[in-house]
Formats: sequence, structure tokens, C-alpha cells
Amino acid sequence: MTKRAEIVLPDLENLQPFTKAQKVNEQVLGEIGQKNGFTTRHNVETKRGSGRRRRSLKTARLTLALEPEVRDSFWSLADELNEDGGDFLNRLIENYVNSNKIENT
Repeated sequence: MTKRAEIVLPDLENLQPFTKAQKVNEQVLGEIGQKNGFTTRHNVETKRGSGRRRRSLKTARLTLALEPEVRDSFWSLADELNEDGGDFLNRLIENYVNSNKIENT
């Protein structure tokens, strides 16, 4: 067997836990930030909506919070029409848009 390297540890008998960080007054901190030109604590996020409108060979994923009855109804109808979820959703959208065009004319 090979001999393992020895690990030398410092004496840990007198090790004490760190003290907690001091609490900072958020209002005072905000005032200091505003005086120095900071308007927000975080960067303002830019909107990137164009990615949703671009078709990308069905690689986009859509996550929705639905009630179980609505989800089951959606998949039951998709199964009856023998369509996958994306094609069925596209069909629903097209029907909705076409029905609104008829009503609005």
C-alpha cells in the first residue's frame, strides 16, 4: 500500500464562532445610495419579448399554471384529435383569431 500524505491541522481547541454581522438600517443605506447617484439596488432588466414570437422548430417551452380539470380537458381534446400539445394549442389560437375576425367585421 502507498503511504498517505499527512494533513497537519491547526489547534482547534480554542476555536470560537464568528459574531453575527451588524444589522444595517435600510433607510439610511437607501439615502446614502441616492446621494451617490444610485437609483435602484439592482439593474433594471430589459424586456426581451421577441424570442417568444419567433418560431424555433418547436424548441420553445410554455409553462402554465392550470387547474387540474383544465389540464385534463386540454389533453383529452388533444388526444381525441390525435394532436400533440403544441399543434393543438396552435389550432386553438388559430380558431380564436379567426372567430374574432368574423365577429369584428
